[in-house]
Amino acid sequence: MQSLLPDDIKVTLSFDQSTYVKNSIRGLLVEGALGAILTGLMVLLFLRDLRSALIVVTTIPSRY
Repeated sequence: MQSLLPDDIKVTLSFDQSTYVKNSIRGLLVEGALGAILTGLMVLLFLRDLRSALIVVTTIPSRY
């Protein structure tokens, strides 16, 4: 990009937030998976139906 600009303009990196964004996305995925698993366990515990629990676990992540 620097080669496209005139010589008197310098481009420098002053602040990089990509690590914060990557960590936020990773945390969101972990919390979503944890929520799906815990919800599935509650359905399994109270309804005692493995099929319903699997349906809940597979459909929660697809909403995001």
